[in-house]
This record gives sequence, structure tokens and C-alpha cells, in this order.
Amino acid sequence: MIKSVLHAMNFELFRFPNIQIMRYALVGVANTVIGYGVIFVLQASGFGVVSANATGYAVGLMFSFFVNRCWSFQSNVSLQHSMPRFLIVTAFAYLANISTVLLFIYWIGVDPYLGQLSGAVPYFLIGYFGSKLFAFAEPPISLSNSSELSNP
Repeated sequence: MIKSVLHAMNFELFRFPNIQIMRYALVGVANTVIGYGVIFVLQASGFGVVSANATGYAVGLMFSFFVNRCWSFQSNVSLQHSMPRFLIVTAFAYLANISTVLLFIYWIGVDPYLGQLSGAVPYFLIGYFGSKLFAFAEPPISLSNSSELSNP
């Protein structure tokens, strides 16, 4: 029953391997490598830690947006629509990430390195589903702009 409802909602989670989620994961790995590469190169070039980190994160974020938009989700949604939504999704994913990390480290008492890893799960899930269902999803048709409702 649940499987048929999810399938009707255009979820492809029950078709394995799910190519879209695998592509999203690969983009995440590439994003991490590129982001850290930029950070390390900038730090080695004399940039400060914060500016190198912010620049690397921004480069990784833009890489992730464009490659996920075109390759993972094959979205035709306009940049004006998808970019702000992607940034919102990323902000929520980051908040879930840092909340999970802090919960695991300070309330549960997990080793700080393992605690950092715990944040990857909610970040990935919110990022994937938020991108799929919100950032790169076709916007709903506005009834006021629908050509089907206009009089001939």
C-alpha cells in the first residue's frame, strides 16, 4: 500500500539501483574533493583559514547546484526559481547537520570525530529530497496563468 502511494507520488526509491540518488551521491563526493581542494590551495597561497573555507564552500556549493541541476535531477526549472530554493534546502540541510553533530557530541557524548560524521546522514537526506521535491521540481501550474482556463 505505502509502496504504491509513494510510486504514485513519483518516488523511485523502490527501483534499485536508483540512478538519481547515486548521481547525487557522486556529485557530493566530487563537491567535497573540489571544495577541500580549493580550501587547501588557497591556504597554501596565503589566504586566511576563514576566507579559504568560505571560498571553497562557495565553489563547492555552485558546483553542486549546477551539476545536480543538469545531471542528477535533469531539471529544466529556471535558475531564478531553482537557485534560491537550492540555497534554502542547503541551509536547512546544514542546520540539521550541525544540530545532529552537537547532539551527538555534547548530549550523547560521542567522540567529536564520530560526531562530525553523524551530521552527514541528515545533510544528505535533506539535501537529496529537498533538491528532488523542492529546488529542482517543476513549480505547480498557477490556475490564474493557465491557458486552459482562458476563454477562446
